[in-house]
Amino acid sequence: MYRQILVHNDDCQLQKIVYLSKPTDELQEFILKTVTYGTKTAPYLATRTDDLLTGADTDEQCHEMFQKLTSVLNSAQLPLRKWCSNSSTLLSILPSTNQVTRLLFKYEHVRLLHVGPLALLAHINNQYWVIRGRCIARSTVSRCIQCFRTSPRFVSPFMAPLPRERVTIARPFARTGVDYLCPVMVRKAVLNSRPLTPLSSDPSDFNALTAGHFLIGGPLQLPPEPDSTGIPQNRLRQFKLLQAQAQNFWKRWSSEYLPQCQQRGKWTKLTRNIEVRDLAVLKNDNSPPLQWDLVRVTKVHPGPDGIVRAVTVRNSAESEFKLPATKLAVLPTKNDEVRERQNA
Repeated sequence: MYRQILVHNDDCQLQKIVYLSKPTDELQEFILKTVTYGTKTAPYLATRTDDLLTGADTDEQCHEMFQKLTSVLNSAQLPLRKWCSNSSTLLSILPSTNQVTRLLFKYEHVRLLHVGPLALLAHINNQYWVIRGRCIARSTVSRCIQCFRTSPRFVSPFMAPLPRERVTIARPFARTGVDYLCPVMVRKAVLNSRPLTPLSSDPSDFNALTAGHFLIGGPLQLPPEPDSTGIPQNRLRQFKLLQAQAQNFWKRWSSEYLPQCQQRGKWTKLTRNIEVRDLAVLKNDNSPPLQWDLVRVTKVHPGPDGIVRAVTVRNSAESEFKLPATKLAVLPTKNDEVRERQNA
């Protein structure tokens, strides 16, 4: 612990060590820049640095002092523990990040035969008042393997993005399989492309008037207009200006108005991706949850956005098969608990 504390440059001269390995060697001098435990001549041993003796007139002042001391020393990775006080109110307020607090919740959860978070917190509150006790109770129950097997939480990754054909600007009926999912529209597009009459009396104009002109204002295979939203309006004239206004209206319509028509009920936050060697429960609709098989993830198949939606697993019979990630419920691990503490 003391190796983490740097000594001021003016005080480093008090921590000199003279070293000589052999009588024939040159005398070497070392200056210690960190607090070194064990040297009796060090001046810091006049007072014990690992103990703090202080007090206050009221419980509120003691609690404020406690918060300041813990915040300062935690920034140097020196957590304060083993508090002692003559006030039962201060002793009962244990910090939620203390390992003793989590061990207490785990012990009571097992002793009470795996009760829920509300019953666990109610029992703890009879003796202690823990800060953020509801979050710790929920975390304790969710990290319990026995409770997880009875009520597993399956992986719910973000929905895959739409194919490029669905989001690329194109004329209607250009991709009939995407527009209407019916091959009949291919025949309709061929029928609507038959020439009816010349489009103009100009002999150099070879375009003919078709039924598609009455549907979309031009041939069905006409390429879409180029994007003109990034061009300043003073550089656009007549038809190009109208096209830019229509494209700008469609962009704002699709990005600002349409998402408000339906509120998203899920996929509101990112979850941890399934990783190789994760142990998970495989869902089986024909058996109860306690009889579901345990599988080991051997390979992941992320999408273009980096989200894993398909995995390859191995069961107890050493058989490997590929399945969607929504069929798995990954068992909690110590890494998940550490990550949860860091986020808290």
